[in-house]
Amino acid sequence: MENPRLEHTAHGATVFYSRYLYSRHNPAHRPIAAARAVCAESRCLYIVPSPLLGYGLAELTESIPADSHVLAIEASQELFHLCSPHFSPGLLNNPKLTIVRLSDEASLNAVLENLGLWRFRRVRQVDLNGGAALHAPLYDSLIAFALEAQSSYWHNWHSLRIMGRHWVRHLFANLRWLPAALPYSSGDLPIVIAGAGPSLEESLNFIKKKRNLIELWATDTALGTLFSAGISPDVVTVLETQFWNHLDFHGAADRKITILADICSYPGSLTIPGCKISLFSSSFTELRLLNRLRTTFPNLPVIPPLGSVGLAAVQLALSFSTQPILLTGLDFSCVPGKSHAQSSSFHKWMLFSRSRLNPMPGWSAAMDRPRVRIKNFHGEEILSDGILAGYANHFRKCFSSSRRLFSLTGMADLGIPLLTESTAEAQLKSAQPTVPSAVNQSSPYSETLVNEFIAHEIQLLQETILRWNEYSSGGKAPEGLLSALEDIDHLYCGFPDEPPLPKSDNNFLFRAITRCRELYGDLIRFYPGMK
Repeated sequence: MENPRLEHTAHGATVFYSRYLYSRHNPAHRPIAAARAVCAESRCLYIVPSPLLGYGLAELTESIPADSHVLAIEASQELFHLCSPHFSPGLLNNPKLTIVRLSDEASLNAVLENLGLWRFRRVRQVDLNGGAALHAPLYDSLIAFALEAQSSYWHNWHSLRIMGRHWVRHLFANLRWLPAALPYSSGDLPIVIAGAGPSLEESLNFIKKKRNLIELWATDTALGTLFSAGISPDVVTVLETQFWNHLDFHGAADRKITILADICSYPGSLTIPGCKISLFSSSFTELRLLNRLRTTFPNLPVIPPLGSVGLAAVQLALSFSTQPILLTGLDFSCVPGKSHAQSSSFHKWMLFSRSRLNPMPGWSAAMDRPRVRIKNFHGEEILSDGILAGYANHFRKCFSSSRRLFSLTGMADLGIPLLTESTAEAQLKSAQPTVPSAVNQSSPYSETLVNEFIAHEIQLLQETILRWNEYSSGGKAPEGLLSALEDIDHLYCGFPDEPPLPKSDNNFLFRAITRCRELYGDLIRFYPGMK
């Protein structure tokens, strides 16, 4: 392909790159008309692929609300080198416009973080010329990434608003168990991960027959199904931070199962008699508290925020083992009326809650989720919902490139090979297991280190309360209080306020100090000797 070039017309310059990317007669007319025709939406990020000479960008920024923004992306180095010197100073200095040259998702993610996804509720594509067609698949993938990033941000924001204070409180409560927690060490056995989807029932006989040849991991919700089949797993993974997680552990006492739990899990789930504890941390958001936790306890495994206990189990298994990993029950799809495998805690709850007036408990909540159709392993359409389909997409993005993952059963296409029983047996034989799974018998987390960490956190809370008392009495400016709050950003991670935080208005400060006193009281109850 020849190099791009500018050609001059009676109405301004146009761009030729194997073909004309603007009109040969009036290059600016159509881009300006297209920009003025764009629907103006509040808090919208307008993405313009291949801005070329910038025709239409000024008009687009004039037509959109003040809280919206235009992001112009050029993927071609040649086009950017040719066109960028012709951008007017007014265009480059426009506060509602950002022009970048990038061609990968990592660079786009950095730009989005710099702009602040919290500013935007929607993302729209605006085509102003023919430049986008030169790299259409790339621009499509970049815009799809921006849409996913924006959707993921607000999904996480809502989760954090509802659960953030519980995650923080449970983190401090569960730190008590660190000195007794043993780092998990997988052996040389292939791993089977059992989720609680209906397809788990299809693989129970296979798991029974091959139980001595595999290391069996289960998600917490799948425990009931395995127990009813006479199967005890080696490991159960836990993410749930709400009390109903206890239902999953009915019958788990004295089975010598390793509870591999997020340190923010419901504390009661870590107290099952006769079970071992191993902890990890998920980075549910960016917090200075989590940074201090990683610095103080570098041996604590850290995984990215995945949202699903099934995805977390896969991430941990890939980290701990070098053997093949077979998945079952990670369906991310379900038939109406049966979302979980038989005898799982949720399935039992549905049966126990049935009545003449409520024959299908949980039905209305399930139907409130947007229903979508996705592809199964055979390319056929199956029914799912927006949340489960999102988990399936995230699985494919994170794990489909791994050559150690296989599906025993399942419904949603996860981008990994689907095995028959005979090919699964062959996969187990090829692994040549020699050493059973084991857990180290000493904890790297000393009680002294935990106490020092807690003492430091209590000190930060006490200092913040002191700064508030000085400020509220009228004796000090709020700067000292704001500085103290910056170090304990976990206090307000669940607040609905938009970034940046903390804020200096009294409404925010009063809510933050109320939460500070609550958390201080929690820590004193958890660690009475620290007062």
